[in-house]
Amino acid sequence: MAIKDVNKSDELKYGFGQNGNSLVTASYTAPAGTSIIAITFLESTVFTTLTALSSEFISDPTATFPAGLTLYGNYTAMTLTSGSAIVYLG
Repeated sequence: MAIKDVNKSDELKYGFGQNGNSLVTASYTAPAGTSIIAITFLESTVFTTLTALSSEFISDPTATFPAGLTLYGNYTAMTLTSGSAIVYLG
């Protein structure tokens, strides 16, 4: 049985957001073929919208998310009322 080299595993890379990232201060839509798999808040942040791929992920956030928190999920788009965040793509 061959051992899979995890350094070359696309599945592992996608799961850890190695398809890229972006700083968001207003709105963001994931490029075609990708989704937002993690959001790290750089300051206290409030969403206007957060579009999830399925109902098992937060899609109606009404709280203020504190700086330093990372929200994991599977999202396609987001708009911030206030704050800033880094999104990671998978």
